[in-house]
Amino acid sequence: MRIHIFNPEHDIALSMNADRFTPPHNVRQLRSDMAFLPSLWAEEGDVVIVDDVDGARERLRHIKGINKDVRFVANYGVRSMLASLGEYSREIEILPWGWDRTLVSELVRMGIPRDLLPSEQALSFIRCLSGRQWANNLRLFLPQYEDGMIQMPQTCQSVTEVEECHKQLFSCHSVIKSPWSCSGRGVRYAMGEMSSELTGWMNNVIRQQGCVVCEPYYDKVSDLAVELYSHRDGSVSFEGISLFCTANGAYIGNIVLSEEEKWDNIRRWGVEDDLRDAIELIRTYMSEAIHGEYIGPFGVDMMVLPGKTICPCVEINLRRTMGHVALSLYDKDNYPQQRIMRIDFSGKYHFRIKETMDNVINNSLI
Repeated sequence: MRIHIFNPEHDIALSMNADRFTPPHNVRQLRSDMAFLPSLWAEEGDVVIVDDVDGARERLRHIKGINKDVRFVANYGVRSMLASLGEYSREIEILPWGWDRTLVSELVRMGIPRDLLPSEQALSFIRCLSGRQWANNLRLFLPQYEDGMIQMPQTCQSVTEVEECHKQLFSCHSVIKSPWSCSGRGVRYAMGEMSSELTGWMNNVIRQQGCVVCEPYYDKVSDLAVELYSHRDGSVSFEGISLFCTANGAYIGNIVLSEEEKWDNIRRWGVEDDLRDAIELIRTYMSEAIHGEYIGPFGVDMMVLPGKTICPCVEINLRRTMGHVALSLYDKDNYPQQRIMRIDFSGKYHFRIKETMDNVINNSLI
């Protein structure tokens, strides 16, 4: 049996690295409202842990074309479910949005046996590779950085180091990031002189997480990501391309298209060969780096830059991503045209899939 759970506080949990913590209210609400989300990629007969079973069923019912026999179980009912399985409970597989110490402690309190969950060593490994500073190990393997086409981000342990990078390396146009954070929340932009507010934020992050990452700011043509899967045998497979939109570093939405249509856009941007090369290099390097310590989906965010240039590693997300969700939604028979997938907020969080015949990518309709 496979058990899914949506824990969008994962990135914050990595920064806290604690058995228990209280996420911000909006993140707790996102988890509650979107708890049904794994049913979109779950298989027939899988279980999805939710706060509200009836609410999850109702939300899934409103998504056209999703008619799976997925069982919703309330978090307080997991222990009873496992008891009903008897000896077969030892055969369950837990598939969260992302693994962290907080989630493991939560699952143990629900009744999941500790030895069915990642070890402390595995959790430390996942946290290390999820830190933005670790991504430089992959970047050193990619020719765009080796050839100097794209500047290497710098890990800084003081505000003075950040200021030196900002002025001397990045011409006072920098993006500063905390090592671990939710989408957009740990990202700041420095254009010109750094403000006292930014300096205070950096000091706070360095005190809590040990460093910040400073990288050059680039005007971009488009965001994209490579979605991959790390298998039990240590191999890494390429699952598909993700085309998405952000604003000030925060995720807005994904475009649901066939792989052929996505590659058509990539060809128009003139980066097809570089992207295909980058995918193979990332697969090779990450297979060696992960070597079976992490099993599951992950993604590498990228950017297409002017001049037919690709920035092949903005960051690594060692977890499921919204790009993986978009891949699971593509259905060429029921949805022949492109769609927009996004999460909106109007008192509650709502999962939306909008059909459109407009050119979403070029007209920024997301």
